[in-house]
Amino acid sequence: KGRKLITDMEQQSASPINVLHAIRMTDKAWRRVSVTTISNYFKSCGFSMSQEEASEEPLEPDMSLEADWNKLQNTEVQFEDYVACDEGLATTGTLTDAEIIDIVNQDINEDNDDENDVDHTDPADFESLISNKEARAREADLSLKDVMISKIVYSVHYLNLKK
Repeated sequence: KGRKLITDMEQQSASPINVLHAIRMTDKAWRRVSVTTISNYFKSCGFSMSQEEASEEPLEPDMSLEADWNKLQNTEVQFEDYVACDEGLATTGTLTDAEIIDIVNQDINEDNDDENDVDHTDPADFESLISNKEARAREADLSLKDVMISKIVYSVHYLNLKK
């Protein structure tokens, strides 16, 4: 599906993308990002692993940081250890069925709480409840679409750079 979208973009023809396709493409693009890519990004931002890579510009001393610097001198943490401290952390996970059910039940309870706040005997309140729910749903839908479109554009751009 991803290659077809790229071909369609190059040929300037429309190809339908639904939310599921967008999520799958985003997930696939993220899984292709390697540890080396992330490391290189940090290096390009000025984080380096060795003294040789550090810039040799003379810096003006900042007297307000001197006390903090003296405290740090007594630690035995190396830069490499600091950079790799979160290397083993999970960046993705899978929800269990019980967790998914809890999330859905929380959403249902929140919706029920919203409905209980309205006096159902007055039709005007009921109409405003419907319009508020529709507005929230449309806003969430638009926000999701905007996020997914930006992630897709980034993913396509990233894949084009990898060629």
